Amino acid sequence: IIGIMALAGVVVNDSLIMIDFANRQRTDGLAPTDAIIAAGKKRFRAILLTTLTTFVGLLPLLFETSVQAQFVIPMALSLSFGILFASTITLILVPCLYVFAEKNHLFLSAFLSVLSALAISYFTTFIGLMSPEIMKVLMVISAFLLTILVLAKALNRLPERYPA
Repeated sequence: IIGIMALAGVVVNDSLIMIDFANRQRTDGLAPTDAIIAAGKKRFRAILLTTLTTFVGLLPLLFETSVQAQFVIPMALSLSFGILFASTITLILVPCLYVFAEKNHLFLSAFLSVLSALAISYFTTFIGLMSPEIMKVLMVISAFLLTILVLAKALNRLPERYPA
């Protein structure tokens, strides 16, 4: 669990490095696709170096055979191989999600608003502030709203940005 928590910190840091650079490029006037490509080119080296130094730094611990190291080896194993996988995801998936989020801003904000409302209603039902019957009604309404939202997006009836 400690290795996974450390891995989450490294992945968030790598993603923030890339997204921050892309946002700076956006303020300079670049399109979302061009900004994330520039960020990938400029920050690839930093992300790759943090990944490789962490992985190589943990290799001696992985091959340690002493009794004292047996307690730490699972943490090092999850962190070292997880960082290889997560950095690959950071370099491929984060740019794709960035471009998708920039092009579908209104759709994503509406979709996440409905999901947030569902989560809040579930939580209030869980702690006893709302009855389960009301929760069921809200789930049906949310499912209806999400269906309408997805259909509107699929039929190109939903604008990409808020009207000015």
